[in-house]
Amino acid sequence: MTFHFSIGGYFGSSFVARIKEGELECREFTRDSPDVEIEPALINISNNKDWDELVEFLNNCNWSGHYDNMAVDGTQWRLVFRKDPKRIEASGSNEYPEDFQIFLDLLNKVIFTSGLVIH
Repeated sequence: MTFHFSIGGYFGSSFVARIKEGELECREFTRDSPDVEIEPALINISNNKDWDELVEFLNNCNWSGHYDNMAVDGTQWRLVFRKDPKRIEASGSNEYPEDFQIFLDLLNKVIFTSGLVIH
């Protein structure tokens, strides 16, 4: 399985989550300290019902391509998810799929124990 999600922009913090060695590795970066190495939060996703719920959601998603509203500044995001037979490669700039907030809510449930929150 592949999962790599990033979101952020010029203003505020940026967030990256990816599967690495069977765990979900999460990092947050701030504009004020881009060169500071922040220790990643590692979340066990095996037997994790919140993770399973997120994967089920993604397996039923129909996201594809690039979502863009042509604004110059703002928030960019990217998701790569592969779990045979499902493949999602989607990204956006200030534009999101209709159910994007549901995705963020589910991901926030998974990462809750790390103290990180994606806005």
